[in-house]
Amino acid sequence: MKKLIRILSLMVQSCLWECPDFFKLDGEQILIVSPQDMCESDAFHNGNNAIYLTGTYDNKTHIFDYQQARAIDDGIDFYAPQTLEAPDGRRIMVAWMQSWDNFIKPVHQKWANMMTLPRELSMKDGHLIQQPVRELNQYHTNHVSYDHYHFTNEITLPGISGRMIDLTVTIHSQNYHECTISFAKNDKYHVDFSYNKYKNILELDRSHCGMIRDCVAIRRKKLRYVHDELKMRIILDRFSAEIFINDGEQVFSTTFYTPLDAKDITFSSPDDLIISVDQYDIVL
Repeated sequence: MKKLIRILSLMVQSCLWECPDFFKLDGEQILIVSPQDMCESDAFHNGNNAIYLTGTYDNKTHIFDYQQARAIDDGIDFYAPQTLEAPDGRRIMVAWMQSWDNFIKPVHQKWANMMTLPRELSMKDGHLIQQPVRELNQYHTNHVSYDHYHFTNEITLPGISGRMIDLTVTIHSQNYHECTISFAKNDKYHVDFSYNKYKNILELDRSHCGMIRDCVAIRRKKLRYVHDELKMRIILDRFSAEIFINDGEQVFSTTFYTPLDAKDITFSSPDDLIISVDQYDIVL
């Protein structure tokens, strides 16, 4: 553990690394930990992070030889994840959808904080893959679909709206500058998720969700793995969004507090764009 401790000491200013979880996944040893008071780097954001380390574990010496450290979630609200092994062998992870320093709950709200959806974990080429548990599919109703839809500027699509939905958007175009999906939207409020293809940057922006505190509102990260198409699965639950990129290769999680009647969803791009859209209402 000396090597692990030395490496983490360089990454964090505080000695507090919360909620450790150590397990084997698809033949690899994984250590999850939530270090506090980190300085920003290409891989991590300022403040409290949730990270996973991959390496090898010696059962005789009980030494975990760290090789890689990566962020679990690139959004604004994700901390202290813990996992369990389901009876069928799946590794399931749940996290606190909040950060110590980004508390934006409205004063009149009678409850605080929430948990993420349970996520199925797997490994691919040394990277953690996260997908919503498959059990969510049994709560799908009212399917609406658009296949290879062309548009320019800003559009709404009939039937694509809501606050408890499972929405998948695939961008088929190759030559475009930027695309933005705005959700939980009305004339005053909205939350935006954008991809700038030229810069290869994903951006989550909740600046216009009704925040009245000086908290983190924008998070930008590079798209780690570029494919011919960009697939975004956005799961909304009243006051939260979990956005799974390219079948869970990257995830952005955030809370927001736009009014519940802000249900509109828009798509915008300055270029001619081709997208496919699939939406299901989630009814429990």
